[in-house]
Amino acid sequence: MRAINWFGIVGGIVAVILIALSLHTPWWQLIIGDVFLKVNVSPFSHNLSFLGIAFMIPLILALNLSSSLILLIGGIILITYSLNPSKAYSKRLLCFAYKKPLYAVISFLIGIIALHIILSLVFNINIPINGTVLVNISDPTRGAIVRVPITTSLNWPFWLAVITAALCVAARIYHKKLIA
Repeated sequence: MRAINWFGIVGGIVAVILIALSLHTPWWQLIIGDVFLKVNVSPFSHNLSFLGIAFMIPLILALNLSSSLILLIGGIILITYSLNPSKAYSKRLLCFAYKKPLYAVISFLIGIIALHIILSLVFNINIPINGTVLVNISDPTRGAIVRVPITTSLNWPFWLAVITAALCVAARIYHKKLIA
């Protein structure tokens, strides 16, 4: 009976499924006001609407497509490795593939935290990474103050990505037990 890395198979399958799910449900969402600004973000898709008008940023679209392709290839390679983990080339396949979901989660978190820091330092707006806050916008010439709600949320595909990354790291750890 040949050895199979089940963590790798499940991690690879979930990584491929994660791409499809992330196209429709964002990892993170930012809503300012009711319709003023709405941003849906994941490493594989983005959606930006300002006053109800949708915008597409070509550079971010290109980054989303390349991220999707890299994770898709990583997922397929992880599945391929997992079916034959004792082959001579298997460790190189594993070393390439298991890191991709982990890099996606880490780079995504770095981007969200950087946005949080930039907004608080440059614009003095403290948005939560996950939650709701009321921001006061004032006009000193007219003495008006407007309270604008800002809502952010980490959605379930983000947590699925964290689980996927954990499965892929577990596949790497389990590989040592399979080969020993």
